[in-house]
Amino acid sequence: MGRWGDGQTSTRYGIKTLTVPHKYDQPYRPCWVDNAIDLWSRYAIDLWSRYANALNSP
Repeated sequence: MGRWGDGQTSTRYGIKTLTVPHKYDQPYRPCWVDNAIDLWSRYAIDLWSRYANALNSP
């Protein structure tokens, strides 16, 4: 992820996000929040793919 305030795009899960330039050059959120979101989204993606596979299998 780009730092809060650099105005650069970054790619996450194939989605481009734009970090908004800000008067304070600081991370958007604490790293433990990012880690928790990252873990949760991986878990959710894993669950969803299992669910989709179960639906598709005969």
